[in-house]
Amino acid sequence: MNRSTSKHAALSAVAVMLIIAAAAMVSFDASNLDIARPPSLEKLVPSVASTQASPPPDAPGDWQSNVASFIADPLNRYAVYLLGRTSSGGSTAADYARLLSLAADRSRRDVEIQAMAVDRFLAEDSFPQALERLDGLIRSNPARRTRLFDALLDLAQNAGNRRVLVDLLAQAPSWRKDFLTYMPRSAASAQNASMLMTELRSTRSPPQSSELAPFISKLIEGGAIDQAYSFWLNALTEAQLERAGNIYNGDFEAELAQLGPFDWVVVPTRNVVARTVRNTSADRGTVLELYFAGSEILYRNIHQRLMLPPGRYSLTGAYRANNLENDRGFVWRLYCNAAGQQMMGESPAMKGTRDWGPFVIDFTIPDAGCTSQILRLELNARAKLDLRVRGILRFDDLKIDRQETDSRQEG
Repeated sequence: MNRSTSKHAALSAVAVMLIIAAAAMVSFDASNLDIARPPSLEKLVPSVASTQASPPPDAPGDWQSNVASFIADPLNRYAVYLLGRTSSGGSTAADYARLLSLAADRSRRDVEIQAMAVDRFLAEDSFPQALERLDGLIRSNPARRTRLFDALLDLAQNAGNRRVLVDLLAQAPSWRKDFLTYMPRSAASAQNASMLMTELRSTRSPPQSSELAPFISKLIEGGAIDQAYSFWLNALTEAQLERAGNIYNGDFEAELAQLGPFDWVVVPTRNVVARTVRNTSADRGTVLELYFAGSEILYRNIHQRLMLPPGRYSLTGAYRANNLENDRGFVWRLYCNAAGQQMMGESPAMKGTRDWGPFVIDFTIPDAGCTSQILRLELNARAKLDLRVRGILRFDDLKIDRQETDSRQEG
């Protein structure tokens, strides 16, 4: 198979994919009846009619019936499409290509007709025109978007096609967020998805944190944590970057749990309310409040992923407990996010009733095997009897500082 034949076979596969995506749809969209005979169509009628009696040698069996349908009603765009689809080579090939274009122009929401137009544009290396058709299909067929997204990702493996797609995404089409959040769940390679995201970051409309979160989680699952953190940082606004220290939003003055894996992650659960509230005393501003209604729960539902380099650190913060009924209380724990999740530090237990006061955890990040870490609030339970919790727990001013090296150890 020569190069051009192989290339067209690959492109035709895209059209087949689109037609399969349309399997549950009405094959022909008749919601917008034609109201005028285009001048170009008038000129084609005699040319097509002349082939009815003498069809091309390689014409398919339904050739004459399609010609008859077209002659009877050249305003019917589906008749135009059927005739164009059965075209063969020869002197009239250009006429039939024009028929397909006319049918596609007049059937913007018909998946089968648009798939044929996409295939033709791709065969002609006209990806911008093909993408225009795909854009229309995605907008008009929201229930089938994921299969159309798969077609886009397949085409975006080509660098030139990807640049055209990025330019369209930078215009923020209505389906952009759905596409970017679907991408990590698709069969697209991580490398292809990363290149697309990287190029989109350099446009006037870079990905927002909500669009990046699923993609970043996918990178983390694949072990590309440094790349995930880089993408996350580059998506932050200037105001958000000011909060991106060793802990993000440790003073809880920003909205809680909005920016993905390197922000606070709060997993909702019954009979527990986790929220930020204005503190009415001690001039603390906004604080994290946890309310427990008295049910049994092994609570481990608040955490944040950290990216601390090797070294010695101190985690400090403040907490207040109001009638927190649990014998073992709560602790903050730091884990190395690697196989086995080795615990590196633990706070004193927090329970009962006490006014605002400090806590501290000193810990060390090893030189190897601990690229990222997990900071998590946990109920310090050992048995079922330890699971019932009632009361209120508040936190504020969590931060991590690197400890200065002891000069006596340097010599």
